[in-house]
Amino acid sequence: MSFTPRYYFLKQQVKFRFAGTDCVRLIRLGVPSHRYLGDGAVLRCLFDLEGERLYSVKWYKDHDEFFRYIPADRESPITAFR
Repeated sequence: MSFTPRYYFLKQQVKFRFAGTDCVRLIRLGVPSHRYLGDGAVLRCLFDLEGERLYSVKWYKDHDEFFRYIPADRESPITAFR
């Protein structure tokens, strides 16, 4: 009996949209190419706001938002979607 692992492939192409701003500079992005289905993954985004305040960081897969960080939201700054 052979075992074929199931992989959950993360989007290999990352797109950035900055509406009405040019103050964000992406320094480094770390996204694993794949994970086993059900395993966690560490996503890293290092950026320079060039003196501006951070409003939010949002992560998308296949046009669906799955993570949001809004530092000004004191009650729940982190939201994860399934």
